[in-house]
Amino acid sequence: MSNPNKITGLSLLGAHFTARREAIVLVPYRDGMMIDPKDPTHQDKIERWSVGLGSLARHGERTKPLTVKKAFSEFHKAVRTREQSVLWALGLGIWFPSPVPVLQQHVDSVFSLYYQGGSDGLKAVSALVRAGRMQEAADEFLRWDADAEGIPRKGLKARRELERTLFLTGDHGALNPVRLYRGDPKTTPFEEYNVTERDLKGWLEPDDEDDE
Repeated sequence: MSNPNKITGLSLLGAHFTARREAIVLVPYRDGMMIDPKDPTHQDKIERWSVGLGSLARHGERTKPLTVKKAFSEFHKAVRTREQSVLWALGLGIWFPSPVPVLQQHVDSVFSLYYQGGSDGLKAVSALVRAGRMQEAADEFLRWDADAEGIPRKGLKARRELERTLFLTGDHGALNPVRLYRGDPKTTPFEEYNVTERDLKGWLEPDDEDDE
């Protein structure tokens, strides 16, 4: 193993960093396009619906609205299913170990990139990390500022700059408040929500267990 710092996954600060960049949306909303899971060629795309903190709305526009508690519970599950991929990609597993120390700030910043942008950005940055080219890895973040249609977006550019800063300095920046939308984020004003450590640990009240 090449994990001298005993990094086991995304930190609470890293989760908070990602949550602030995602925002909380309590209703399903159109969120671009994605590969059709029913297409064996992986070429056909269908409309993607999201909910919560960037989670896939499994029933599209028919997905039930979430509570804030359930949104964070779903976020917690999404983190757990992704963070090992980030650790292994960065050389914190038994394969392709990085020749330079990989710190928590690297995991947190790369996780944010992967969570929003998918595996292509993860592969590009982590390959440079495993080669020990850390400055180039940091600069690579800035290349991933386009949406699924390949259109550069100011919001994504700003996020990539924050991720690059975190990668280089360990500064997670401002973490609260997080934007909270009770309707479609394209048409609904947002509220400000202050995320707590309890939110980030994925707690779930019994009344929320049936929400989707």
